[in-house]
Amino acid sequence: MADSTGTKSPEPAAPAATGATPAGEPQVKPLEAAPREVKSGTVESPAPTGGGGSGTGGGPFGGNGFIFLMVGLLVVFYFMIMHPQRKREKARQEMLGKLKSGDRVVTVSGIVGEIVEISEQDAQIRIDARKDVRMRVRRAAIAGLAGDSASEEAAKDGGGQAG
Repeated sequence: MADSTGTKSPEPAAPAATGATPAGEPQVKPLEAAPREVKSGTVESPAPTGGGGSGTGGGPFGGNGFIFLMVGLLVVFYFMIMHPQRKREKARQEMLGKLKSGDRVVTVSGIVGEIVEISEQDAQIRIDARKDVRMRVRRAAIAGLAGDSASEEAAKDGGGQAG
């Protein structure tokens, strides 16, 4: 625009800084959720609203990170606990299957003796050969062979010593 003197007058500036629209109406800002106070005295921020993304979360594995973590923990749990336990149980079952008369064994209660008779379910062990003291025990109560395990040491140290 030119005024009567022939010079151009500057056009009005945009009203963005004043908070009013060109028509003179106040500019409306979108509402933002205000932080709210939780019972514990901390302030909880509102969840982000919108802004792209599918809401799967970040992290090194994307949204499936929790699932990968749980599967990984289960695999570690299996190889650290379950697998060795199964190997020990299998070895024990093989040992119980190979027992024969004359073997020196230790029971789960720590009694050391020599197998005199053995059947499918039971075993008769001789505890004292001089007095011919025998005891009938379940086959499952045999912890292992007397010469091969540390249970013999535990039975001798803490077992039947009196007085």
